[in-house]
Parts: sequence; structure tokens; C-alpha cells
Amino acid sequence: MTTRELPPPLRTENDAADHLDDVLCLEDIVEGCLVLTFCEAHDDHLQPLATALLGELPHGLTPRDVCDRWVAALTCHGGVPPAVVFARAREGRSYVLDDDRAWHEAMLGSCREHDLVLEAAFVVTQHAVIPFPAPLSPDGA
Repeated sequence: MTTRELPPPLRTENDAADHLDDVLCLEDIVEGCLVLTFCEAHDDHLQPLATALLGELPHGLTPRDVCDRWVAALTCHGGVPPAVVFARAREGRSYVLDDDRAWHEAMLGSCREHDLVLEAAFVVTQHAVIPFPAPLSPDGA
């Protein structure tokens, strides 16, 4: 991959939302998936390096189990990207539901436990990309 093939840098939350809008198709949203975009930090922006779409999640696992597995897999190989943009893509209304909050909370906990910065988090529906509110404190309370 050359630098000409990299996605545009993410300087704002709106840039991250635009990136998600670019990588997700309607089918991804309707079927439901999780999106993890791993980024390299620079002084004034994040550079997306890789995006993983996670569909058909294993049954019986909690959101925290799924998030822990993915974040732990990154950390066990070393060279952990300093930041991640997370999204839950699903069909339905364009507001944050309790299930969405559970996924967000799980990702916050996993990132905190593994020293990975959760730069931005969203719910993506077929109608909108909705940011989660930022945690009020470092412990998410």
C-alpha cells in the first residue's frame, strides 16, 4: 500500500463519521456488524491504517468478550496502533439504543484495559452516523 492509497486523515469527529460512511455499504448496515478502524497518531490528525468489519459474531459471547478478544489480539502481536475508531452498524432507527450503549461500554473497557485510545465511537444506521457522547471521566462514569 502506498500513501496515495491510504484513506484521508481524520482530524475531527466528522472526518471519522465520513470515513465510516465510506467503508460501510447498506448491506453491512442491514446485516449488522462492528467496525474497528485502527489509526496511527500524528500531531494534528489520525491516519487510518486498517478497517475490520466484524459480522456474524459468535453466539453466547457478551459485547465485552468480543471487544476483549479483538483488542487483546492486537496487543499480543505488539506494535499496537495508538488509536481506534469504533462503530456499531445496525438497521433501524437513528438513535442510540441500550444495546448500542452496551457495545460502547464494552469497547471503552477493553481499550482502557489494553492502553488503546478509543478516539471516536458511533452507531451507524441506514439513515445516519451518530456519535456516542464522550465519557465524562477516564473511568467512563
